[in-house]
Amino acid sequence: MSEDKGVYRRLIRKVEPAVFYEDNYFDPEGADADTWRQLWISEKILILFFLLALWFQVWWLLPLLFFPTSIIWVWKESISGKAGNGYPGLEAGDAAGIGCMGFLSGVVSLVWFVLALI
Repeated sequence: MSEDKGVYRRLIRKVEPAVFYEDNYFDPEGADADTWRQLWISEKILILFFLLALWFQVWWLLPLLFFPTSIIWVWKESISGKAGNGYPGLEAGDAAGIGCMGFLSGVVSLVWFVLALI
């Protein structure tokens, strides 16, 4: 089991932002870093499903996959953006920004879904 964890750590270390390991207050072994790693993996899985839906021309599934993918991307980028400056944890303003982007992404997904069904 520890060997598998070592392989995972070496792989994910190659894709993590360099700011995680710079001299700042961000803890690369902390909860925010673990959240970033989980979001990165989830994003790649959803992109794979998105590409499969494109390949098999399941057009109504694309907006349903767009919404969680965009939310995951915004959340992941907000964590990596906050890692290098000042207080590394997400604050209330960051959550409000993620919520606003989620609302916009939801509206785009809903309009796209209705247009795909027509």
